[in-house]
Amino acid sequence: MNDTATFGKSQEEYTEYKAAIVIWMYCSPILIVIGTVGNILSIVVLVRRSLRSSTTMYYLTVLAGSDLCALYFGLLRLWVEFTFKIPIRNLSDVICKVHTFIVYVVTDFTVWILVAVTFDRCLSVTVPFKAKRLCTRRSSRLVIVVIALCLILFNSHFFWTLGLTDNKGIPVCDSLPHAIDFMNWVWPWMDFCVFSLIPFAVMIICNIIIICNMIQSKRKLRQNLGIQLNNISEQEPQKQKSLQETTRQQSFRPRTTSSLTVMLLTVNCVFLLTTSPVVAHLVADKYWVNADESVLAKISLSWTIVNMLQYMNNAIHFFLYCLTGPKFRQELKILFKRRNIISGAEQSAALVDKSVF
Repeated sequence: MNDTATFGKSQEEYTEYKAAIVIWMYCSPILIVIGTVGNILSIVVLVRRSLRSSTTMYYLTVLAGSDLCALYFGLLRLWVEFTFKIPIRNLSDVICKVHTFIVYVVTDFTVWILVAVTFDRCLSVTVPFKAKRLCTRRSSRLVIVVIALCLILFNSHFFWTLGLTDNKGIPVCDSLPHAIDFMNWVWPWMDFCVFSLIPFAVMIICNIIIICNMIQSKRKLRQNLGIQLNNISEQEPQKQKSLQETTRQQSFRPRTTSSLTVMLLTVNCVFLLTTSPVVAHLVADKYWVNADESVLAKISLSWTIVNMLQYMNNAIHFFLYCLTGPKFRQELKILFKRRNIISGAEQSAALVDKSVF
């Protein structure tokens, strides 16, 4: 997203502006460290043999990689800028264009990977037999390539609409004169549609379909149980008991499906909550041009907060998987248990070597 900071000597006198600087300086590295550790652990767990065959887990692995890119290309630059007073985008015209382009592509990419995994899950639940043929690793790779190419094309305008401009003798990365109207009034709405409106709509519709399908499946299972029990005579209690036990086991069989659905629903809800504010801020940003310095200081604080929320979404997916994904937790426990065993074996070997010598 467009994260151009509001600098100005007069703003520095306001408490809101000082609070914004403190947040950038101290919260940014915390999110970067948490996001780095969490996303690396997510990748390590998701590529394990028992999970990597699933297209859903493949998408989530790619999502973890794109989250890392968002943190390092986006948030790290802001931390350096506010902590060390090095405006990276203002260093050269090439950096201004390329860095902005990369940040937008990466942040959009994380959103559309979520859309892809949600749609993939919707197909798996609603048309499971067709999904086995359609939702493959090969098709997932193709979807990812298509998403990346479309986003590269969509954001390529930065190479001719953005550049270094003169602001009272200081070079600033901003809209070029011929593209000011486009960047101020057209691009925010285009970005809103691609980053927020369309993905939100697709994810909400798919999740509603998934939930309705699961409810309908449980109802059909109960109805079939009732019909079969009625067809068994009262003189066959053993058959009734066996049928009830089989149906009970079948009713718990979709737990893996439902837990995966809950995990994706949680990820989607957190995405909606954490990214909506920054999109709304960007759309409203151009209407605050004539605000006085005290209002601009408040805007700087609000801009800081909505950015922190956005980057928090890139940092906490690992914890959402642990909270809502039983299979993910199981694989994580196995991973650490195995490492503890290996570590214990190495320590034992070291003790043996010492005793020998």
